Amino acid sequence: MKIGMRKPSLKKSFKARTTGKLKRRIKRAVNPFYGKKGMGFIRNPKRSIYNKVYRKATFSPFALGKGLGGLILGIIILPFWLVYAILKLPFALCKALVFHNRESIAGADTELVVEENTTKSPYITMPEFREDYAKAVFLWANSKPSPVKEDNEYPSYLRYECGIERPSAYHRELIEQGYYRPSTYQERLTQLKVTELKEILSNLSLPQSGKKDELIARVLENIDIATIDNYCKESFSLTELGIQFIEEHADYIEEHKTPTIQNNEPV
Repeated sequence: MKIGMRKPSLKKSFKARTTGKLKRRIKRAVNPFYGKKGMGFIRNPKRSIYNKVYRKATFSPFALGKGLGGLILGIIILPFWLVYAILKLPFALCKALVFHNRESIAGADTELVVEENTTKSPYITMPEFREDYAKAVFLWANSKPSPVKEDNEYPSYLRYECGIERPSAYHRELIEQGYYRPSTYQERLTQLKVTELKEILSNLSLPQSGKKDELIARVLENIDIATIDNYCKESFSLTELGIQFIEEHADYIEEHKTPTIQNNEPV
């Protein structure tokens, strides 16, 4: 709230006595209650109270005296105010230029960020701002070592919930982006069932007793590594980048697990 002398404005003063006066007359002709005491408070109490306090706490330089005395005082004060405005103008221009430069730099940075983040996958029909959701759910669903499968072998929710129309191609895309790496031989053997591991040991004429970890260790100790490809397909495991992405978007995984979530059908 301003206190003291109001900043004189010849433009506003002239407008209030010409076009403003004409508009007020038209409004009073249309609305008989316009301009009546108390109507301002009814329409906008906050503004009415502010204006009342403003009129009490400030004064116009032209109203210091009445008649000719007030006019003379206003004429005396006006040149000083004009000098003040002229001196202040360069600082205002410098401030405006600095603000404009900051906005231009910020805008350029924003454009660069947008260009970097608009590499939308062609295999996802979800809106771009939901692509991270689709990626997080896919990485979570394929967090265990697994091969690149046929499209119909992936969970169906990857299509109707995440909008991933071609899971197989999307899987390869994530491998190229560094979210997956080729699995080690031990990781590949963990994806086999116990019966399949025992079958390998049987072919090698080796004991078939023990837990799964013991069976895997026995296979690795007694088999030529190159022949493992004959028993299990090449698979891919999450890299640190993939694990970190899942951890950073854990809320998306929880959203996916929530049964009340309304799945988005692909467009």
